[in-house]
Order: sequence, then structure tokens, then C-alpha cells
Amino acid sequence: MSRAPFTPPYAPLTGIILGSFFVLWSFSPRIHLSRKKAYDAVYVGMAREEAAKALAERSVECALTEPAERCNVCHFSDPWRLYLIAVDSQTGRVARKDMLSLGPLSLNDTIKSRHSR
Repeated sequence: MSRAPFTPPYAPLTGIILGSFFVLWSFSPRIHLSRKKAYDAVYVGMAREEAAKALAERSVECALTEPAERCNVCHFSDPWRLYLIAVDSQTGRVARKDMLSLGPLSLNDTIKSRHSR
């Protein structure tokens, strides 16, 4: 079996290693694992049904689909943050949103809140 001229024997292995490195480098788990877009899709003052739909469209299953008497708070998380969305039981609208950043990349664990006035 003859080899093509000027092809070192390790060229295929080098190509596989460099290709694997490029694929792993270009894949950002924060983009695919983050649920921040779901959190951002819900705003204070939004109707309970709209909030539940917005979360479901972004693959976040939440107790907001339950009757208001059973649950008025939705908790969900990703590897970097914890999220809370609270609905006022009297008005049926989102009254509060909280996000807790976790991990070594946050300088300190911080809570960002949005409340209705």
C-alpha cells in the first residue's frame, strides 16, 4: 500500500484532533443550557396564562399552568442562575421576578429583582 507523496503518517490523526477541538470550542453550553431567555420573556404585569405560555414555548415547565389556588410561584434554574416568577393571586398577573446568579463567575451571589409597584 503506497502513501500519497508528502503526506505524513500522522496527518489524519492531526485532522481529527483539530476538528474535534474546533467543534468543542464553537459549542457554547451557556447558550444551549441557559434559561435566561425564558425568564426575560416574562415581564411584570403579564397575565398568568401568557407567562405560562411564554415559558412553555421555551421548554420551561412551570406550576403556573396549575389553578391559581394551588400555585402562584414558578421556580426554575440553569447551571448559572436560579429564577423565580411570582403571580399575584388577586389580579392573576406577574407581580415579581427574581434571578439569583450562582457560581465562581459571579463576583458574589446576587439577587436581581423586579417588582410591581
